[in-house]
Amino acid sequence: MFGTGSNGSVLSFCKYNGNIIAGGDFEGIGSTNANNIMELKNNSWVAMGSGIKPDNITFGGYTGKSHVSVMAVYKGSLFVAGLFDTVGGISVNNIAIWSEPAQQKVITSSVNENAMLYPNPNKRTFYINANNYPAGSYVEFYNMFGQQTGSYTLNAGGLSEINLQGKSVSGGIYLYRISSEDGDVLSSGRFIIL
Repeated sequence: MFGTGSNGSVLSFCKYNGNIIAGGDFEGIGSTNANNIMELKNNSWVAMGSGIKPDNITFGGYTGKSHVSVMAVYKGSLFVAGLFDTVGGISVNNIAIWSEPAQQKVITSSVNENAMLYPNPNKRTFYINANNYPAGSYVEFYNMFGQQTGSYTLNAGGLSEINLQGKSVSGGIYLYRISSEDGDVLSSGRFIIL
């Protein structure tokens, strides 16, 4: 099943549509080549489309090799986060959502440069600057198990303070999604709670 193993680092596993997904900083597992993400299907590793483009990426002053850090499944979609700017030939900014069939289609990969969550990492209190967002926009938070951990209405076109002190939120990596009142996804990303 694993053959000669991975030719790089495997950083994350999850179960998606009954199969095991491996993500990390690798170019293949066993004798099968792939870019940073693979699926174990019928006891054989297969590439998921063209995967996560293997490049050196600069983001927030940090430069490193593209990779998948974490994955989670929520409502039938595979959330993938890490350091990357291209998934399946589509430009993204460190987060993407796969939908069935996973190896053929990336359905969502939106990041609005006008949104900023800071400080990141944080200690359960942080700010979201959502310039140019319409009134009624809201943010939802998800843990790596795909469980929603919170939802807050944002101040239109301004700064919103989010305070998770006293909430049952443990330290770790979280995903956020900012949506309009109509449910259109405006921005998404990840953050770390210490």
